[in-house]
Amino acid sequence: MKKRPVVHVDILSKPHRLSTKPDEGYLGQIEYTSRVISVSEEVPLDEGVDVLFHEALHGISFHLDLKLSEHKVKLLEAGVLQFLRANGVKLTPLKRLIQKSRNR
Repeated sequence: MKKRPVVHVDILSKPHRLSTKPDEGYLGQIEYTSRVISVSEEVPLDEGVDVLFHEALHGISFHLDLKLSEHKVKLLEAGVLQFLRANGVKLTPLKRLIQKSRNR
């Protein structure tokens, strides 16, 4: 069995390893101290981009000590992603990172 490649995303100049895991009751999760972001393998790629973006917002909130609630992160995620997509910003590079982390 091939090992998955190690994929990192940068949050405020701090590398966070991107991981995919079987669905364990959540779509995504960030572990702040070990700097690991997990996205469920069950999530389609397009939705995975939203999950990764959501977890990155949690990371930004943590590293900047903003203390954003889950509700505020969800609202910010929805607003920023809608703005980006409505204005033609392609999120393909994030989709590629998730795909790369899923390759076996």
